[in-house]
Amino acid sequence: MIPRGLAAFAGAGAASALLLGAYLWWGTLQEPEPALGPALGVEVRGEVSGGSPVAFDVVNTGTVTLDLGAGFGWRVTDLSGVLIYGPVDAVLEDLEPGESRGITWAQVNHAGDRVPPGIYKIVAGPPEAAATVVVP
Repeated sequence: MIPRGLAAFAGAGAASALLLGAYLWWGTLQEPEPALGPALGVEVRGEVSGGSPVAFDVVNTGTVTLDLGAGFGWRVTDLSGVLIYGPVDAVLEDLEPGESRGITWAQVNHAGDRVPPGIYKIVAGPPEAAATVVVP
């Protein structure tokens, strides 16, 4: 026979686990709230293969229109922040909340040479946002 104290603690633990699981599950069903004010996201699209362009989206994740005029830019750095590539013609149209713009990086550096395999960061802004991409 199981001691009463052990049964009580086991029952309380099982009930707590069920409640916590239900809470966490319910939280995954909720839509994330948009960031109030200006906010930007960078999302890499699809698989990255050696030599083919890296496609990514710049997404307005905030609640206000972003002016992507002359002050906006994107660049590719290594993980320590050293600049690998930054286009000269990075001016885009304004982004309304929820809108995105597609951009591609040809996996080249400023000299036009193909970058070696490694982990790179695509940074866009302001407001600044980044995504990590692994070049095979």
